[in-house]
Amino acid sequence: MSISFRVHEIFDSIQFEGMNCGKQARFVRFYGCNLKCSFCDTDQKEITPQSYTTEDLLKVITVWPIPELIVLTGGEPTLQPIGELLRQLKNVGLGRSIGLNTSIAIETNGKLIEPLKDACAAWPQVHITVSPKYDARIFEAVALWHKGSVVPSEFKFIIGPVLDFAYFYDQWFSLANLLNVPIYLQPGMMPDSSNSLIDQMKHIVQGPITELFKKYSNMPLRLSLQGHKLMDMR
Repeated sequence: MSISFRVHEIFDSIQFEGMNCGKQARFVRFYGCNLKCSFCDTDQKEITPQSYTTEDLLKVITVWPIPELIVLTGGEPTLQPIGELLRQLKNVGLGRSIGLNTSIAIETNGKLIEPLKDACAAWPQVHITVSPKYDARIFEAVALWHKGSVVPSEFKFIIGPVLDFAYFYDQWFSLANLLNVPIYLQPGMMPDSSNSLIDQMKHIVQGPITELFKKYSNMPLRLSLQGHKLMDMR
């Protein structure tokens, strides 16, 4: 049975977020998500996804020169058979090259654990960024990660101009602290706002993010800035 992937776009740029900030990267932005966040930088309504077979996607991902980082993002990449993709990357020999020069990263909202377990089995060194979004079923979501079957490399939280849902941060930050995983706080900037991106960033960093740093001063909180948006890069 042939496997297909729904892809929004594939492009090379620089990773400006989280632990891998500053690295040259190839982004594979998958189409489709199990959430509908107002601040998402991928418009799922205005695009028609491209369909790739595993073989075709491998050809695009492995175009030389291969950058230092390959990022599987979205949308939500766990809706796609990413474990199989990583297995095939090894089969074509990229695993040997990546072991020396390049790493694989997955950016996910963390709601689906099984695809991540499969990805880790296929590529044990995979870097997993979990970016939880507010959900009324927060305790159920946190409990999934408490089981420890997958340990993320980092947590990333999008912080808006108003700091709501204190218990959301209490639960997730406590989990991150328990797992000894760094927590990145990132301003959630809206391109259609009447305020400039830099003004939005300053407001969120000086307000809600500074408040979180003070409240959780005993936890590994770090600041992540979407520099690519300020420089009008992808």
